[in-house]
Amino acid sequence: MGEVKRVKINLDAVKAAAGSLEAATEARKSREAKFVESLTPSELERYSAFKKSSFYRKHATCAMRRLLQEISGHQIHEKTLIVMCTVAKLFVGDLVEGARALAEEEGHRGPLTTAHIKAAYAKLQGEGHVPDGHSRLRLFCP
Repeated sequence: MGEVKRVKINLDAVKAAAGSLEAATEARKSREAKFVESLTPSELERYSAFKKSSFYRKHATCAMRRLLQEISGHQIHEKTLIVMCTVAKLFVGDLVEGARALAEEEGHRGPLTTAHIKAAYAKLQGEGHVPDGHSRLRLFCP
């Protein structure tokens, strides 16, 4: 039978790493707190709604999971689903931010209209942030 090797763990290094992780977490929390303090009440309301929103659901009936499985024809790995939900949330955030800016330029107050969202989408498309659906990345083709 093989001999069991004992591994020495440097507890000081582990404690130092844990301490630096805690310090980084505290720094991130303080930056976020300063950011939240600088928001106006309406911005704070939108920010809290953004933080609470999610496209990701763990159960099998998640709409994003069904969409990705329908497109790919395969089961979707959990980490892939999380990444795609994150990308979708960021895209929607950019879209709403652009629509909000367009509405303010027009002097519109209140909820966004579909015209604002369509204009923001067209602007994102014009900037090249939205694929047109026809161009595909072709690997190994001349």
